[in-house]
Amino acid sequence: MTNALLTGEPLRTQAARSYWEAHSFKYDCLHDRLRLMAGEIAALAPCSVLDLGCSTGRLALELQACLPKTDYYGCDVSQAAVERIARPHVVQRDLNVDGLPFGSLRFDCIAASGICEYIVDLPGFLGDVACRLNPHGCFVASYFNTRHLKRLVRVLAGRPPARNPCWQELVSPARFERLLLHSGLTIQRRLAARGKIKDALPTTPSVIADAWRRGWPRITPLAHLLAHQLVYVCQRRT
Repeated sequence: MTNALLTGEPLRTQAARSYWEAHSFKYDCLHDRLRLMAGEIAALAPCSVLDLGCSTGRLALELQACLPKTDYYGCDVSQAAVERIARPHVVQRDLNVDGLPFGSLRFDCIAASGICEYIVDLPGFLGDVACRLNPHGCFVASYFNTRHLKRLVRVLAGRPPARNPCWQELVSPARFERLLLHSGLTIQRRLAARGKIKDALPTTPSVIADAWRRGWPRITPLAHLLAHQLVYVCQRRT
């Protein structure tokens, strides 16, 4: 993975660190994206999980409740968040500068909720993730949907979509999927997530809701237009 300090990106990565030191506690809730990811990881029942960008540890709490025997590892750029979690295998880490944590240790599952948008060398990062997965291990990650209907309308009106100033250059869902495939990962499932950062109540089961969230390959245009973010469940190819 390319070191950010060698690519002209130190100011942006420093800004991201400062941003997260000030805002990490804002994400101390089980918002829709994280709830979806927690459900997918729980269904996989991995023996070990690496949570990249673990923030205040809400994913850890959810997994502990349903997978008490799973070994949880995490890292976050915010020292304040890491100190709040106070777990033995959670460390402060700037992924753009230091790469993935915990040496050469491999995992059954690696999670990245709201992280990929900040990565300077996205192809290198995804390649590193694939290398750190056990055979048939899974990568569960989210990415900002640049093809959301509201964002497309803003572009047509000559107004750029609202975005975090610390993000790197965003790519389209199609480009992100190609990067996943090129890194040695196979996309198993795609889910549509809402974007608001607040506690999300479980969606009432229904045929429509299930088709919208889990049947995306059959209704690709609809999901691209309505999903604020996309959650990908990928498996390492052996």
